[in-house]
Amino acid sequence: EIDTVVYRYLVVTLTNKYATSKQMGMDAVYVHMIDNYYSTGKAYWIDETTLTRMEQNSERLKPLLIGKKAPLFKSETLTGDLISDPYAATDKDYKIVFFYDSGCGHCKESIPKVMTAYNALKDSNVSAELITMNLSEDKEEWKKFVDNYQVRGLILGDTKGFSNAGYYYYVDSTPQIYIVDKNNEIIAKKLPAQYIDDFILDYIKLN
Repeated sequence: EIDTVVYRYLVVTLTNKYATSKQMGMDAVYVHMIDNYYSTGKAYWIDETTLTRMEQNSERLKPLLIGKKAPLFKSETLTGDLISDPYAATDKDYKIVFFYDSGCGHCKESIPKVMTAYNALKDSNVSAELITMNLSEDKEEWKKFVDNYQVRGLILGDTKGFSNAGYYYYVDSTPQIYIVDKNNEIIAKKLPAQYIDDFILDYIKLN
């Protein structure tokens, strides 16, 4: 009986800890717990509704774990050209992907830091491209955002509401930043804007 209580406590505590961890990459532990304990019936106390929600959450996280190939997403340029593979549109080694909503206050606070980091990387001769993806359908607001913050790089958006970017990248709040390497694999995610250039420079040194 004691063992059962301890076992249940450990499974629940570990799952909750890594579900809400602020440490990058720890969502892989959450996915592991769901796959190995909840989906297999070892977490025998869980009800069907909660289990379904946890499994859906895990399935959405799986393609976004560090080391996974970055999912492709449909988008358009400001001039209306459709882009089905944003990663093929650049030959740079590193891609900084900034998901935002042009009306979001946090995004407006974040974008100057993103541009500072992007310019710093260019000054350091790092092969990096900035891909900004606006999830709002308001074209005028999008143009204003790009002009106001002098956004450069690959400027993408979704004025027609057909893009699957927000779903594929699990953008439940904006902004969100992903870093993708030359093999189009995710090497960082949900990174604060002020750490972009340091992260990439450290990553280059380590690799």
